[in-house]
Amino acid sequence: RGLSNGRTLSFQGDLFSFVGKRTDELFPNAEAGFGVNRLSLSAVNKHESLEFLDSELYLSPLSLNGYTIRGVHLTSQHDSIFRGAEIFAGLARPSISLLDSSGGRVLGGMFPVMSSKHLTVRAGALMLTPSQQQHSTSGGISSLLTATYNPNEDTTADGEIAYSKRGVSWRGRFATQIGRINFSTEVSDLNGQSPFISVGSQGGGRSTLAAAVRWQTSDHLSAHASYNQTKGAQTFNLSRLSFSGSTLTGGLNYRAGKRAQFGMRYTRQQINSTSRFALASELETNSLVGTSNFEFAHNWNNSLEIRYNTTQEAVAGAKIDGGFGLRNEVRHTAEWWSGTAYFNYQNSALSLSSLVLRNPTLLPPLVRQSFEADPQRFLAVNRDLLQRILGDIELPQTRSTEVGVRFQAKLSRYTATGEVRFDDSKLGPQALKNLVGSITLAMHLDSVNSIGLSTNLQRTLGGDTLPGNQNGFSSFTVSYTRRLGGPTEKSFLLKLLGRDHGTIKGRVFADLNADGEDNPQEPGIPGIKVELEDGRSIETQQDGSFKFDHAKLGTVTVRLASDDLGKSMRASTAGQQAITVSPRQTAKVSFGLVDFGSISGRVFNELKATDTGEAANKPGINGVRLKLIPHNQGTPSAIKITDAGGIYEFRNLPPGKYRVEVDTETLPPYFRMPAQTSWEISVLPVRGSYLDIPLFAQRRVSGVVFIDKDEDGKFDPTLDEVMPNATVVSGNVKAVTAADGSYLLRGLPAGTIEVTATTQGGKTSPPYNLELPAEPSIKSGVNLAIPH
Repeated sequence: RGLSNGRTLSFQGDLFSFVGKRTDELFPNAEAGFGVNRLSLSAVNKHESLEFLDSELYLSPLSLNGYTIRGVHLTSQHDSIFRGAEIFAGLARPSISLLDSSGGRVLGGMFPVMSSKHLTVRAGALMLTPSQQQHSTSGGISSLLTATYNPNEDTTADGEIAYSKRGVSWRGRFATQIGRINFSTEVSDLNGQSPFISVGSQGGGRSTLAAAVRWQTSDHLSAHASYNQTKGAQTFNLSRLSFSGSTLTGGLNYRAGKRAQFGMRYTRQQINSTSRFALASELETNSLVGTSNFEFAHNWNNSLEIRYNTTQEAVAGAKIDGGFGLRNEVRHTAEWWSGTAYFNYQNSALSLSSLVLRNPTLLPPLVRQSFEADPQRFLAVNRDLLQRILGDIELPQTRSTEVGVRFQAKLSRYTATGEVRFDDSKLGPQALKNLVGSITLAMHLDSVNSIGLSTNLQRTLGGDTLPGNQNGFSSFTVSYTRRLGGPTEKSFLLKLLGRDHGTIKGRVFADLNADGEDNPQEPGIPGIKVELEDGRSIETQQDGSFKFDHAKLGTVTVRLASDDLGKSMRASTAGQQAITVSPRQTAKVSFGLVDFGSISGRVFNELKATDTGEAANKPGINGVRLKLIPHNQGTPSAIKITDAGGIYEFRNLPPGKYRVEVDTETLPPYFRMPAQTSWEISVLPVRGSYLDIPLFAQRRVSGVVFIDKDEDGKFDPTLDEVMPNATVVSGNVKAVTAADGSYLLRGLPAGTIEVTATTQGGKTSPPYNLELPAEPSIKSGVNLAIPH
């Protein structure tokens, strides 16, 4: 509910209670009375947020991340009186009981240390107390420091350090994009005695290393690879499970045009675990997935996925299980509805080695002693004899097939969704066939009231009846929803009192200053078509006014519908506006129109020696002043200065002729204008005119042309002879040497150029290649040797 000064007060509650005669049988641990899924009360404004009861903490991945407490939680912005502080206290991991403290208690705060455009640093302290039940890890006080660094849009780095019980936990992450390559990596180490484990925010001590790279080789092909390694221990009650594992994934995606995409993905996962209550195992899983997605016909799409996976115990070399899966989905989308048909098949089988690992009691007693002494060695030596040892035991096999159809539709105020699915599954020797269906209908009565109907059905059609499985179930739900605080349509009572309509009044005006405000001195525009959402329309009067009687109540959309929009005029206000109409009241709305155009472009560094007229991919020039002079006037009406990219723009210009002129006093040093210093441009109504202006950097090359008498390629005034009246050429630029053999080439382009000299007798120097920058420059000492 909105309050004054931009403040919002909100309440959210989700409470439940089991009912029915079989509650104790189906849910023996159910709460007596009401249980609480979530209960929260919050007050929020632009600077602070204060939450009571349930709220989530997002401090850092190694501390409290998406962690729920039931208590009080204050967050603030840097411009608030709390200066960006976050303070919280409450019960940890609340259960469905309102004041359940079995999860422990959390108290702490985080405070900003540094905050800038690129760097954010926060520090704080937390006190974590587990419940009175026994825990393998005790609580304590932890100091936490987090930092985030974003030097640019393509690179980010963040990290954290937590200190408690003389132990340090830390994490660092780095991600960047270089051209078509995206790379990210993360390293972390969580101390096994961290108090965050005692309240369940972390499962146990661990060390992780992760890296991922994605390479968009072209517009059609991309490749990706990732590696993740984890070592640590999880604590369950007082038992401890040590584990380590790694996952390697790689794949390719290829897009064939706009309608088809294909992919291939390979994953290899290794998991090692040890526990005093279970056998040590080293499992390796390999999976290969192929996908395709393509569009065909009109608004039809097909998605296919094929998967194969196998798992084995690496030390013993024993295969645990293997499986195959196929999923296909066909989707059609229309204007007001869409439908999907899908097929999903899964088939997997366990090996005898897997049965023995999961249930050693299948082995005869004497053989079982050998297995329990060294399981890996036993399986490696005897896996080919397991069929003989276990006799007629049948391997369990899991198979499932699903076929179904989904649809959704929306027409006017009605919405419908539904699904029908048939599945045929087999688990070992038992098979089961089910038919499942659901449909939901919703109708929006008005802007605040809606009703809904939904039904669900499941029926067992055949196959074996599993223990505890019923023949099926069905449900039917009727719902009514009313949104508080919004306008309502009390249509029956209003119609009875003759107050079921309102009036819409307004005007269309010429927005002379283009500020979007309807000022009294701005004239109205006649003959403009205005339309309501129900299709009714009217043209404005001579003074630009219009009026709609008997308008419906609630939110009504009014829009400009003139054919001249976008041609000879444009709207300076929103061309379509939503207003609220109250009973027997007049709602007002105005639309502003202008016929202004614009002139924009770039002042750029022309890298060639002459004006090519192409500004693309050439550097812009900052700080050049441009004057806009209307036709038949001598004084500028507007002045603009180019930005770092050389861009300028004159906006809101009445149609007519203008002259754009460059202020030569603002040219950068050693830049010159082209032959033309001003340009005539015509501005049309609601159109943009574009003018790119080239400037030429002064690039020069100087040196001496000489006869290389000592044939060393270098000019020596005491030995070599200078050549007057020789012609020096670079592209289209020429110069003639003076009496002392010197020359000067002006107006050269940027990039690699070649300079040669030719004497009056026809002798030519070897070409001299050099690189000229985009900026103004003078290259001296470019001496050209004429062979002796």
